[in-house]
Amino acid sequence: MEKFKNLENKKKQTILNAALQEFAENGYQQASTNRIVKNAGIGKGMLFYYLESKRQL
Repeated sequence: MEKFKNLENKKKQTILNAALQEFAENGYQQASTNRIVKNAGIGKGMLFYYLESKRQL
């Protein structure tokens, strides 16, 4: 979580917005990290570098 907190605000907000949209449209259980990273414009490995899990997001 510390790595995520240290991201520049714009990048952090982009990831959070993509995640919020995904959770709102599909609910937590059906939310796809693949769609989150696609909409955030980052690689899946980077998401899990910044955060340990979907739950942490």
